[in-house]
Amino acid sequence: MISGLLVVLGFVLVTGPATIRDDFSPKTGAWFGGAVNLDSERDNEASGNPRDVVTRQSQLCRKFDNLHYYLYGLAVPDVQLENVRWAIDENETPLVTLSWPQRMPSNPDFIPQVASGNYDQEIAITAARIKALDGRVILRPFWEFNHADNGLGAANYGGDHGQFIKAWQRTHAIFFGDAATWRAMNIRGSPVDAANVRFSWTPGAARPNIIVDGVSEDYRPYYPGDQYVDWIGIDSYTSNRMVYLRDVFLPPTQLVDWYATYAPRGKPMTVSEIGIQPQSSYPNRSPSRAEWYGNAQAALKELPMIKLFSYFDVSNDRNPLRESYQVDAPGGAGDDSAGRALAAYSALANDPHFRPAGGGSGCDPAPDQPATARTSSALATATRGRRVQSRWAAIDGMRLTSSARGRSERGGSPPAIRFAIPSSPAAAATGIPSNIN
Repeated sequence: MISGLLVVLGFVLVTGPATIRDDFSPKTGAWFGGAVNLDSERDNEASGNPRDVVTRQSQLCRKFDNLHYYLYGLAVPDVQLENVRWAIDENETPLVTLSWPQRMPSNPDFIPQVASGNYDQEIAITAARIKALDGRVILRPFWEFNHADNGLGAANYGGDHGQFIKAWQRTHAIFFGDAATWRAMNIRGSPVDAANVRFSWTPGAARPNIIVDGVSEDYRPYYPGDQYVDWIGIDSYTSNRMVYLRDVFLPPTQLVDWYATYAPRGKPMTVSEIGIQPQSSYPNRSPSRAEWYGNAQAALKELPMIKLFSYFDVSNDRNPLRESYQVDAPGGAGDDSAGRALAAYSALANDPHFRPAGGGSGCDPAPDQPATARTSSALATATRGRRVQSRWAAIDGMRLTSSARGRSERGGSPPAIRFAIPSSPAAAATGIPSNIN
């Protein structure tokens, strides 16, 4: 029998038999998910509000397996978790990013302070609130940590990657450690034991040049050890030059071949954030978005350890042709039209590879069913007899749409539709919102 070991200040503590936890990943194929925000930038409105999710699901004719949410602040306010609760109620497994230290005062010592225990109580409050969701959550406690400009990279604390590893391991102990572990690490209070959470280690792509927007810092020295990681992810965007999905992870575009480096560890892998802009945003001879989605559909099936594809389906109202990764953002009238892009994305979403057993129940509408009817039907199906309400809450200057979960029993009255999806006659015929081409 293998025993778990905890190293604290040079001492080895035997913590009992090690157990192999279910990592929540699908046994075959991969999950399909994403951050969905169709009418504003992420900084102004939280991703994954029910209105936008239902709209996109109706257009794709399937439910998401995962929705991606961003939470702000160390002791995350419970109100920020309302949309995450809604996703859990819809039988999804949310991917949740703790956006540390965004929306906090600039602090290059943030990681060393986490490592030394200065934020134990705040992190424990967040852990307890996520545990109380009472549903499976894949959590990114530090994301794109190799980026120097987000306060998490080692460039902020003297290049000492060991500080990050200590911070990660301490955060892991706060979420999962038992009483003996907490005592050994001098963590005060009662252990949280967030058994519904799995940790995803997700760097940003380490890019050696400016072919794609990114940073040059290698993420390999940040790995905290297999026992502290459940999923291995990557974030990458094609901001300066359109490259196909597989090339986003490969040299010479990247410093490290992410898939070849980490697939042998046997952990489920996730493309946690990825997005492409309209073709007109890139140099000439770039592929259309429809071509890119088609290529991604084929490439992902050749990378069997990738168990979650999470696209960053987020708009930019201020400048929709720049920094807008929305699937159907305005494009040209030809091969890169919004309609062609959405059709190719729908083909990817409905590939059998992304419908693992028990996931992605489709709505299968009649071809001539109007978009508004599809939306209402999808919402009614998704809520399964529960009442969905929407409300607005102001959090830290951020507009957040959240859903208060109704507690009616299954099989009760049909859900009340609290919001409407505007649609022009042309949009009703195509399933594409009227504000795009």
